[in-house]
Amino acid sequence: MHCRLNQQLITLLCYIARKLIAVGDWVFLFGLSKIVELGDTVFLVLKKRPVTFLHVYHHCTVLVYTWSTGSKRAAIGRWFVILNMMAHSAMYTYYAFMSAGIKVPRKIARCVTIVQITQFVIGLFILFTVCAIKATTDWNCYNEWTTLFFGIFIYFSYFVLFGNFFIETYHKKFTQKYNKQN
Repeated sequence: MHCRLNQQLITLLCYIARKLIAVGDWVFLFGLSKIVELGDTVFLVLKKRPVTFLHVYHHCTVLVYTWSTGSKRAAIGRWFVILNMMAHSAMYTYYAFMSAGIKVPRKIARCVTIVQITQFVIGLFILFTVCAIKATTDWNCYNEWTTLFFGIFIYFSYFVLFGNFFIETYHKKFTQKYNKQN
């Protein structure tokens, strides 16, 4: 059972289902969506709205990593697509309500940020697991070392930057508000 579970995990993280051409099409569309997201940054700049380093860095590096991973047909790419789509579904639903003028409790924004941070923790776990598989087995894992190291670098940087955003936005403001009341 243990050996079978390991084989299934290795298969899920290291191999691409070549018969599923539609998956490649969806990954390609996902890559195009990153260009649209970068367009969001352009709109903010054109509207002379403030754009944070986190915003620009995240959108630029995600675009580069998505295209790099896709062009190398890295097996882990599908997991990052799934994680990213889940986090962005929550985030853009929140933004849609806010843009429509619907009052959304601040707790929801906090939860969206927690979902994003969780995405990075899971992504790092996947990356480190694949590194361990490549380093300790003789399986031909379809993930290049450069892709894995770049992924670790950007996912860790996202974890740090989004974690800092969370602390600055939710924890410090809450603490300051609490201290003013007492």
